[in-house]
Amino acid sequence: MRINTLDLNLLLVLDALQRTHSVTLAGEQLCISQSGVSNALRRLRDAFSDELFVRTDNGMMPTPLAESMAEPIQAALQQIRQTIENRGCFDAASSTRHFRLALSDVGQVSLLPHLLSFFDKYAPNISLETVPLSRHGIAEQMSGGEIDLAIGVASPLGAGFFRRRFRSLRFVCVVSKDHPIIQGNISLEQFLRASFIEYEPAGGSYRHFREHADRLFEEKNIQRKVSVKMAYLSGIESIIASSDRIAVVTEALVTSMNLENKVQVLGLPFDIPTLDLTLQWHERINKDPAQVWLHKAVIQVVKNLGKDSIMPVNTGNSELSLALASSA
Repeated sequence: MRINTLDLNLLLVLDALQRTHSVTLAGEQLCISQSGVSNALRRLRDAFSDELFVRTDNGMMPTPLAESMAEPIQAALQQIRQTIENRGCFDAASSTRHFRLALSDVGQVSLLPHLLSFFDKYAPNISLETVPLSRHGIAEQMSGGEIDLAIGVASPLGAGFFRRRFRSLRFVCVVSKDHPIIQGNISLEQFLRASFIEYEPAGGSYRHFREHADRLFEEKNIQRKVSVKMAYLSGIESIIASSDRIAVVTEALVTSMNLENKVQVLGLPFDIPTLDLTLQWHERINKDPAQVWLHKAVIQVVKNLGKDSIMPVNTGNSELSLALASSA
């Protein structure tokens, strides 16, 4: 026989008879009549060409064939029940789920260590993978299920994506502690005449600063001097500390790299609006309990940055209240 010719509902009757050895009790467990169980048993006998259960003084006893099928069928039915009944729950403590996060390298430096500490404590078997938060291909990869969550500064991904703001970024100026002129604060004139180190993370936060800075320099009719452009974040603090160049970075980067102990961290001499950090994900996974837990975990970790303790995330069925992003 082939499985596509068998009514799989009959396996529930087979399992109930195996456990109860009674047509009456099997019917009560399955909420069907005694005649319904008898009819199902007849169809099972026809399908397997075997009596399966034989009436004895001790009840309906299984034949060798029925006995050999009992354990694997019971295990399969149990797995199906758990899959259906637990569809709205996620047990982070026992899950072996693998998440892929799109992050800039700044995000990886500032967020990932704290997120891993949280996972080690409350979700020790979950694994994480990071991919670059690039400008191209993110939407397609998320639509195809290759990326679970994009974290950082990114434009709205358009229709079919959810977006949640979870933190604001402020820019600061970092300068060597031994700078011959700039000490304690930086004036607008000093800023305009400075030599800059530029580092542009893939997530796009630096573009926000550069747009406002370029507008300022254009208004002042001054060409901004960029003497170093860095492809990677590593070593930026050493270059700043050992030269008279300045750099503009986010406060989050200053904190995560402990820059305040190595260089001067100064407020900018002109106003730049804060920048929103967001979570973005595809609508296809919006109601997946594991994804809801992941979003809450990221937000919880960010809220606890700088605090002594990190609290566990509620792993129940509650969903974040979010609005579907409209197409830009």
